[in-house]
Amino acid sequence: MALLSEFCQIYILYFDEVKGLIPILIFSNEFIKKNEKQIRPIKFYPIWFLDSENERDFEQINLVYNGKVYFAKKFKTLLKRKPRIKDENFDKAVIIIVLPKEFDIYGYDLLNIITKTVEKNFRPSLNQIIESEILKKSLIKSPRIIEIIKRGEILKENIINHLKKIWENYFDSIIYF
Repeated sequence: MALLSEFCQIYILYFDEVKGLIPILIFSNEFIKKNEKQIRPIKFYPIWFLDSENERDFEQINLVYNGKVYFAKKFKTLLKRKPRIKDENFDKAVIIIVLPKEFDIYGYDLLNIITKTVEKNFRPSLNQIIESEILKKSLIKSPRIIEIIKRGEILKENIINHLKKIWENYFDSIIYF
């Protein structure tokens, strides 16, 4: 798994109107959240700055930075929490895949496969994970909040297991030894 974290990272993030970028899930190494140098390109990724007039359901922008290519698709999830901005009825989420520049030809296909999988199988779960990530930062954790956080972690683990399978199947099918 160490080789995988050096080779490829997959981020699922959402944009909170007040707090900014909130990572929902980072595969294959959750500790990247705490590494400012590694998370920096994600925080300033140009996909976040598209104005809402130009947004489509799946908007894609790619970025080359520090020898890696960042492939991203922006999408919407239904808003289950109380909106902080009037008239918002969805959350903005992004899937980002990071590959070494030498493997950039695989990025589009891999991003499309992962996006379709998340969209088809996990879109409703993302709302619960978003709520869980928000509640992790709260100072007071009641038994109800702790239960929501646990459910969010279980859902994240389910998505991670799917991402592992996608990763293995995809690269097994294109790389021959």
